[in-house]
Amino acid sequence: MSYTKTTWQDRYTDQEGNVVQQGTPVNAANLNKLEQGVYDAHEKLGRRECGFISVTVPAGSNVTGAYTYPEAFSNADGVPVVLAQPLYYANPGVVTAQVLNCYQSGFQYRVANASGAEISCRLMWLAMTRTSPDSAAVLS
Repeated sequence: MSYTKTTWQDRYTDQEGNVVQQGTPVNAANLNKLEQGVYDAHEKLGRRECGFISVTVPAGSNVTGAYTYPEAFSNADGVPVVLAQPLYYANPGVVTAQVLNCYQSGFQYRVANASGAEISCRLMWLAMTRTSPDSAAVLS
């Protein structure tokens, strides 16, 4: 259902109390329309979660791990698309991240360290359902 915007108007009276502008009524019909619009917009967004994982990776090796969401995605949400990216590392390409598997309850990841020293990094992740408006761009 598409939402039709309401242009709300104030009620104005002149000095004698005569109504100059009626104004938009604040009533059940208008408030329920607002509620339905908020609900419909929320439903279209889909579910999104994001966060950080701290990972320590020995020199020249990989670390595989798993993350569990605080609250699993429901069957209605479906299995989310997950992106992961290492943050705050001085040499781009030396530390890389890969999402191995996505589940409704979480995801598995691998972080690779191509440097000659142990590194500690933060892995930023984003999970979104396939109904999210921007998931089409992520999937293509």
